[in-house]
Amino acid sequence: MHLFDVSHLVTDLQGTDFVRQAQALEKFFALPETSVKESERRAVLAAGVKALETSSQPFLIAERLSRFRDEAIQPLLDLLARNPSPEVTTLAALILVNNGSLLGVPVLVAEVERGGEFITLASFALANAGITDHVPAIIEQLRHYQVTADREFPSTEDDRVLNLLDVLSKLRVPLPDDIRQKFADPQAPRFFHLAIEQHHTGGSTF
Repeated sequence: MHLFDVSHLVTDLQGTDFVRQAQALEKFFALPETSVKESERRAVLAAGVKALETSSQPFLIAERLSRFRDEAIQPLLDLLARNPSPEVTTLAALILVNNGSLLGVPVLVAEVERGGEFITLASFALANAGITDHVPAIIEQLRHYQVTADREFPSTEDDRVLNLLDVLSKLRVPLPDDIRQKFADPQAPRFFHLAIEQHHTGGSTF
């Protein structure tokens, strides 16, 4: 069986061009799994985790790094022990939780509590793992959201709220009366009315 040399992929991951870093991981996962030595697979994983820590676009790296699945758990825990940036910490925790490690749960709950950039991804990852620790934080996010005049299409902020409502529906969490009334108000946008109706019937907002 022909074995591929992946040293050039490791080199690209160790560079500073985020496009080449992302492409290196794409090329690696396009290879037949049995065509790469175990030692070289570990080298690519190590370089990928380091790229997650140092890349100017860590989200692109995290999306691809997650495909290592449980192999990535220990290297990511080692990364978290180095106390990386908040963004990298959250992305590493997302990979951990999505691959069955509960060690990333506190980081994702904190991301929801502060209403961070990855609040939607964190909320769904926790819900998919059957975790409900973030539910009070979601309730608070919804409670503080100011509903504006009716409009046909949701804004980016509206989409975030719709996603949070969907997380609560997924977890079968009843909406507090004040939140239900706010989003069902006649002056609220129609897409919020639909979300509340579907939540009431146990459906999804998508």
